[in-house]
Amino acid sequence: MNSLNHLFRTLGQAFRRCATRFPVTTVFAFALTAFLCYLTATEATQASGKLLMTLGYYFSTGTLLSLSLHLWGEEVKRIRLRQGVHLTAQLLLAADALFLYAQSMEPRLVEIGIAHGAAILAIGLSVFFLPFFREKDDIPAWNFAQVTLGTLALVVIVGAVTSGGLSLLTLSLHRLFGVEVSYKCYLYILITCSLLLPLLMFLGLLPEGERKHDRQPQPTAFLQGTIRYLFLPLAALYLLVLYIYAATILARWELPDGWVSWLVVALMAGIIAIELGLYPSRIKEGKLTDERIARLLPLLALPLLVLMTVGIGRRFLDYGITINRLYLATLNAWFYFVCIGLIAGRAKRLSWIPVSFSLVFLVTSVLPVNYAGITRNILHDQVKDALTQSNRSLQLPLTEETYETWIKSLPQNEGQQINSKLSYLSSWFGKESIKDLVKDDIAFYRIAQEEDTPGTESVSFRQTDGTTHAVPRGYRQMTFVKQHSTLTLAPILPIALDAGTDTLCLPLDSLQHWQDTQLPVALPTTDGNTFVTTYLQLFIDKDQGEVGTEIEGYLFHNNP
Repeated sequence: MNSLNHLFRTLGQAFRRCATRFPVTTVFAFALTAFLCYLTATEATQASGKLLMTLGYYFSTGTLLSLSLHLWGEEVKRIRLRQGVHLTAQLLLAADALFLYAQSMEPRLVEIGIAHGAAILAIGLSVFFLPFFREKDDIPAWNFAQVTLGTLALVVIVGAVTSGGLSLLTLSLHRLFGVEVSYKCYLYILITCSLLLPLLMFLGLLPEGERKHDRQPQPTAFLQGTIRYLFLPLAALYLLVLYIYAATILARWELPDGWVSWLVVALMAGIIAIELGLYPSRIKEGKLTDERIARLLPLLALPLLVLMTVGIGRRFLDYGITINRLYLATLNAWFYFVCIGLIAGRAKRLSWIPVSFSLVFLVTSVLPVNYAGITRNILHDQVKDALTQSNRSLQLPLTEETYETWIKSLPQNEGQQINSKLSYLSSWFGKESIKDLVKDDIAFYRIAQEEDTPGTESVSFRQTDGTTHAVPRGYRQMTFVKQHSTLTLAPILPIALDAGTDTLCLPLDSLQHWQDTQLPVALPTTDGNTFVTTYLQLFIDKDQGEVGTEIEGYLFHNNP
């Protein structure tokens, strides 16, 4: 009884601490738990999916936002200012949730998703840096982040063990005593023990007062060993490989390969991790070796950023604009800013690195003019200009037949580029983004980007206009087939026909013969039927080992 009383007193104190220190966050935590339990109890269907998604976003983001504001508010003495900021932020979040619910998602799904991802990242980072805006260095923020992340990992483990233990105990009731337990019971345990309990424990264990503003550098042996014996040698290998590659292409006087950009990104991520990891020991111990490493790494990385810039510029010139390339170019510019800032500031403060990253991501994603919208508008205008300039008599939106005829009339390279742009727009922004250009029933096969898969090639065949087909003797019926599929690259491609009931085996070595043959071509199937191919297009990606197929034709079924 004494142990139970002590446990309940401890839990009661922890809850009171959460309720008094983080009242709004506690309310959001219980609201999110009740919402998930409601979803479990009612088995919500997709009919109300948009509303449920909006509520889930509101409760989860509200929890994180209120936590950040509470931590910031502890540093502000003016009560009205704290309350005003809290109220304004929550009203803005509620307005954003209403906007999400009222917004038609398909045309702007990517744009809205990236914008909200950037905003959530900014809120999450503010938890670690916003409460320490008055500090003279980054040691209090670094110590708070270390304790917070460690506490988060600990409560997640405790929640997982508790949830697993109770679930096993519940399962034992069924195994040992034959008690029927609904699957919902396990979900309730998961929600309570893996979400609510860890969240309340996390809030109760967050440092406050002097512990929150611990100004003594506390480098850990594990972190220092990881930095010195893992990250530093790995960064040295990256630098060596990239400098050898840079010397090679300079000697050959050729442009860098696009893949080099990702190597530079990995290198810069490692350098930033090294700078952050060495910071406490540099402040506490002041070793000359650590200082040299902190100043030398960004200096060595600067020439490689030029290599990355040239590679990105080449991709823009060769393949045009995409969302990924815009963000990669911005990341390249931010790397310049980080390296120059570390060199000029002698790496004395580092909190500006994650803060500036968050702000750049936010500005390029959330403003009315953002990278997703820019990409969509530019690609749309390029396709529209190509349509109007090549044939002013075309009536938009194009039907499938008109579109295929128009694409066929263009040079092969230009036609492939236009099809790729329409496919990209349809895949990323939905068919609503191109409904003024082509009809909704046109299917675009997603072609892999050339710079990502240099082994990609495309082969297509089409029948002559006006070809007719009659059911030959010995066949009982004819079925029209039109489908897309992705297969593993092999000498023989098994293409499923008629909802998978029959298979057409296509030898890849016959492609050259087909290029000299006028369709239609009759081929036998595995079930003894005959497939007359009127259209076949293959997208062969040798690097990924895949073949995308787009096939049309008539399947003639044998008599039983």
